[in-house]
Amino acid sequence: MPVPEFSVANPPFTPAVSTLPVSVPEADRVLLVGENAHVAAIAFRALPGAVVFQLLVKVRGADGQPPNPPPNIAFADLPELIEPGDLSVGARVTDRQGGTTNLPVYASGGGGDGSYEYIAWLALPAASTTLHLTASWPDQDLPQRDVRLDLDAIHDAARRATRIW
Repeated sequence: MPVPEFSVANPPFTPAVSTLPVSVPEADRVLLVGENAHVAAIAFRALPGAVVFQLLVKVRGADGQPPNPPPNIAFADLPELIEPGDLSVGARVTDRQGGTTNLPVYASGGGGDGSYEYIAWLALPAASTTLHLTASWPDQDLPQRDVRLDLDAIHDAARRATRIW
């Protein structure tokens, strides 16, 4: 049975039910770090045409304890929220010819007491060679930062993913 192509109409979470992904531990990256907040992309798992990872957001108050009231962790790219925040996480890939494509980062999750975990996923074009994750969080005085990942390990892991159904 062929593995489906990924698109906005068929986002990467669909085949995650039928395919066992392969972990890519060397991909873990800290995206932002400040005095009282940090954001990391960890626990990467590759599927054919997609990558899934955990977006870990940690915050603390000036006393080192969970902030009270808690900060607005809402993402800037979700205008449908009642109270959108300004944490922004994005992705873009480059291909062998040097072309660049911006990719939507799909995410779901939440948390509390200073620790928030989101499962994030994005579709990867087969010809992509480099993934750039970008993040910024102006409310936490964290300007935009770009983190580069070589996609060789992710594409290799995706080729080893096992189709279950």
